[in-house]
Amino acid sequence: VLMKKFSSEIYSEIEKESERREIAVLSTGDPMVAGLGKFFKKAEIEPGISSVQLALSRLKIDLCDVLVVNAHGRRFEIGKRGLLILADKNFDLSIFGEKEIFVIEDMCSGEKFKRGPASDLKLESNNAIIYVGD
Repeated sequence: VLMKKFSSEIYSEIEKESERREIAVLSTGDPMVAGLGKFFKKAEIEPGISSVQLALSRLKIDLCDVLVVNAHGRRFEIGKRGLLILADKNFDLSIFGEKEIFVIEDMCSGEKFKRGPASDLKLESNNAIIYVGD
């Protein structure tokens, strides 16, 4: 079935049907860059190339040098954004104090996922991604 727009009823129907059998939802680009990924919490997500990645490659600008914000049909509020940090084991997590953070180390090769107050966590890998929410 080809759909140009998903409604909340469609999301609910897909979630319900996925309990009975395996379902595939195909979407253009990266589902986690202003896409459908945020709606499917239990799904396995395989991203494609997003318009953000394509635009930055054409401009020869590193993704780490920009702030990407989706302002389609919503008000832009910079203070209500999460922060994603690429880090090594020397990064000082204590700058976040007791704030809850998420850490993924060695993604795709022995992946380790940690969640908790920054003061309780320690980076063990030189390939770490840290997420700090709002």
